[in-house]
Amino acid sequence: PPNFDIGLGPLGRALAPEERRMIRRGLVQNRSLRDLNLRGRMNEVVAVLEARDFDAARFGQLMDEQIARTANLQETVQVVLIDVISDMTPERRADFAQKLKDEMSRMKSERERPSGG
Repeated sequence: PPNFDIGLGPLGRALAPEERRMIRRGLVQNRSLRDLNLRGRMNEVVAVLEARDFDAARFGQLMDEQIARTANLQETVQVVLIDVISDMTPERRADFAQKLKDEMSRMKSERERPSGG
């Protein structure tokens, strides 16, 4: 989906919108996003949770499968991200690095704000 968070945090926010689209396209071409089937997987989890007799082994199996799919997705994101960065000009890479530093500074200042509690 267009609003899918590719889980890159500040790295993703420092990328230009077209670069994020390139990563998304790379994931789709590698079937990484299509194979996640998040809705179907969560429906299976819900069915296990709603069953009168909880099947802990099946629930554990579903969680193990989710961990494996997530690790595969993260590896694919890394490969595609490296490709996108490798294609950057030195000037764009310097701009990207500056935006990343700005993101990190913004995150640090947000952590330092009082919680209000």
